[in-house]
Order: sequence, then structure tokens, then C-alpha cells
Amino acid sequence: MFFILLFVSAMFFTLLLRLDSYFVIVPTLYSDAFIKKYYTIGFFRISYLISHFVSIYMVVVGAAFIKLLIQWYNSSQQNQLLARENLETELKFLKSQIHPHFLFNTLNNLYALTLKKSDKAPETVLKLSELLDFMLYDCNASKISLDKEIRLVNSYIDLEKLRYNDDISIKFETTGETSKMEIAPLLILPIVENCFKHGISEQTNKSWIKISLKVQNNTLVLVAENTISIGSQEDNHGYKEGIGIENVKRRLQLLYPDKHELEIIKEDNIYFVKLELLV
Repeated sequence: MFFILLFVSAMFFTLLLRLDSYFVIVPTLYSDAFIKKYYTIGFFRISYLISHFVSIYMVVVGAAFIKLLIQWYNSSQQNQLLARENLETELKFLKSQIHPHFLFNTLNNLYALTLKKSDKAPETVLKLSELLDFMLYDCNASKISLDKEIRLVNSYIDLEKLRYNDDISIKFETTGETSKMEIAPLLILPIVENCFKHGISEQTNKSWIKISLKVQNNTLVLVAENTISIGSQEDNHGYKEGIGIENVKRRLQLLYPDKHELEIIKEDNIYFVKLELLV
């Protein structure tokens, strides 16, 4: 409708200007010789119609171009702002998703200790309190020191050791300069937690976990391996295997696009995860 009306108005005002030029302007302002020659050309001379059209709509086209350029810029800025807000909302949701999942697993551990009337239950509560304090306050930042994340992982491993005693073999090694690197919080913990949640469970016989973290230049390499526990695909409360890993995958896509490689291999009775992250 806009273009139809534009075309109709252009035809109307072009013809109107042509009439004004043909019957008013030329006879009034020009000599008889020019008038005689001018009228031999005819009323519908294409070059004159185009000239009239351009003289009217050059300003319209310029104003429309400026208006559309401003509108495009404002729309682009608004879309970028909306995309950024959507990204922040999704990241907050993903981060908040980690907390209940982690809390659920840790409370399960505590529940198992209380069933056994273990003297380690109070220490478990204390460790859990320290971890929750970290999650509630330190993890609000967009990035944290890698050392803090490592301390969190060590606290979590200590928490799991309270539950399993020496029934499983757990190795966690770090190499490289970790104090100067910063990463998004809670990227490593879900991978480590997954080793225990779906690799150990109640079957601790011959179970083992090996985790290595290496920092070289601006690259972080995390390798986590563990035995697979039979029947650990889903627990009684409906928590499916890999919820933490899927969370990590999505956060890596949002926070480190084209700057990470995540390799996951499930073979025989071994679960292997390798994360390479360019910070």
C-alpha cells in the first residue's frame, strides 16, 4: 500500500509540476523564440518528466534515507541489547541450575552418612556450608580466579572422600601457573561432580577417578576419567546422567564460542572428558 500510494503521488505531483512549467513558468519567464521551440518538444517529453520527478523527490529520497539509516541503527542497537539481556538471563538460569543439582547430590551423600550413623556427618555439613557460601557469594562475578575454582573442587573431593573413605582411588593433579588465570565460575566443578555422581555411586569396588588440570600460556586443559558404575543412568528422584555436563556445554557455547573444545568418550566401563579452553 505504501509503494502504491508513493507511485500515485509521484505521478500526480510530477504531472502537476509539468503543467505548471508548461502553461505558467515557460510562457511567463522565457522569450518567444524559446517558447516556440519548447512547445515543439511536446508535453510528455520523458527527459522533462524525469527532471520534474527528481526535483521533487530528491529531497524526499534524501530524508527517507536518513530516516531509514537512523531507524536501522536504533533497531540494531536495540537488538544487540536484547540479545545481551537474553544471554545474561540464560547464563543466570544455567548457573542457578547448577546449585540445586549440586545441593541435591550433596544432601544425598549426607543422607547416606546419617543412615550409617557416621561420625563424619557433622564434618560433611561443615564442608557443605563452605561450598554453599562460595556458590552464593563468590560465584556472582562473571569471572573468578582459577585458584578459587580449584579450591572449590578440592573441597568437593574432600566431601566425597568423607563418604567413601579409602574405598576408591581419587587423583587430582594441577600443573602450570593457575593463579593468574580467570575463568567463568562453576565450569570445572560439574565435570568433577559427574565423575562421582555417575561413576562411583554405591559400587566402590575397583572404582577410580583421575582428574588432571594443566595451564599453559592462555590455555586450560582439563582431563577427567572415571570408571562407570552399573545402573547409574538415573537415580530414584529422576535426575538423569549428564545434567551437569549438558549445562557446561551450553555455558561454554555462550561464554567461550570458538574458544573451547569439549571431548566426551564413553567406552566400555570408562567415561572420559577432555576440555580445552582458550581464556
